[in-house]
Amino acid sequence: MERRDFIKISALSSVMATLEGCRSAEKQLIRFIPEEELIPGIATWKPSVCTLCSSGCGLLVRVMQGEAEVVRHGQQGLIKMGLAKKLEGNPQHPINRGKLCARGQAGLQVLFHPDRITHPIKRTGARGSGEFQEITWDDALKELGGHLTALQTSNSTKSLAFLARPQTGQRHELIERFLKAYGAPPPVWYQPFDEAVLRQANLLSFGHAALPTFDLGRADYVISFGADFLGTWNSPVAQSIGYGTMRQGRPGRRAKFVQVESRMSQTGANTDEWIACPPGLEGVLALGIAHVILSEKLVPQGAASRAGALIAGWSAGLPDYTPEAVEKQTGVSAAVIKRLAHEITQNGSAAALIGGAPLAHTNGLFNALAVNALESLVDKGPNPLLGFTPELQSAPPTQASLASGQ
Repeated sequence: MERRDFIKISALSSVMATLEGCRSAEKQLIRFIPEEELIPGIATWKPSVCTLCSSGCGLLVRVMQGEAEVVRHGQQGLIKMGLAKKLEGNPQHPINRGKLCARGQAGLQVLFHPDRITHPIKRTGARGSGEFQEITWDDALKELGGHLTALQTSNSTKSLAFLARPQTGQRHELIERFLKAYGAPPPVWYQPFDEAVLRQANLLSFGHAALPTFDLGRADYVISFGADFLGTWNSPVAQSIGYGTMRQGRPGRRAKFVQVESRMSQTGANTDEWIACPPGLEGVLALGIAHVILSEKLVPQGAASRAGALIAGWSAGLPDYTPEAVEKQTGVSAAVIKRLAHEITQNGSAAALIGGAPLAHTNGLFNALAVNALESLVDKGPNPLLGFTPELQSAPPTQASLASGQ
């Protein structure tokens, strides 16, 4: 075939395919009347709150006029409406102060991603087979209502369990009212990374079943035991802002930062000194530092702290945690342990924190209590760095978790 003939045939085929596609459209879109008056091309910014983690960073949502596919009375059509185009941090929000992490920046994908779940799905195969099919909302509500009615008829409403991520505001109130009226137990709030061990340790040590808030911007010395606070732990945006102030935001005053962990994290890569510690022995190292502080009286000896009272041998100066004994367990030299004890007590405002991997071991609660005891020893004064703020999307631990110490 000649090249000229090939081009002619290809062009003709493309035209025929286009015409065929126009004649056999899969669906017809009806243009509905717009719900609100929007000026084309003009963006407005509306405040909101990011819900992709429990930090609750403030958002500014860039909204512009656009076309969206909607279904009304069984008909699919287009409507001009305000569509979220971009997310940015809110400069006036006290947590993130205009900053926003990569996860928050990608929050629009939850709303617009083509692979998101847009309809109820029902399991059709055996449990664990991963076989599901889409059903209509009417069918889903009918089936759910049938199960609820059956429980009520058999007087088994107490067996209903409502499991969901922690909710706030009207949604939280609606769920609790429904369950109470139905006769079911209260809802069970659950999230995969709720740091239940640390919450329990903080409840025992400080009386708050919550994650800590450290004023890193005022710190002169920070030692972290596994807490990847610049990466994913707790509130990384707010902590990164404080870290920046701690390191470069005070002319002539730069804090020292020490990271103790078994595997280098993003936070560990930004430290002044990185110390390798075997997994699960972070609490032993923390008590080794505390032993030096207590035995050498490096801080004023006041009343015993609530956190220290939870550690066996604290009042006697932790005789089982001498630097030499801790070196045998952790591999961290006795000289380094002594130096860390002197540094943390001679550098103004100091803080010791723990999070992440050290809490995932069978002795995770011990590790957390040990670091909390060290924190209470070095972070004393009228204005300590450690605090606790209300968490908008977290719930107190259940009685079962408190009883089990997890």
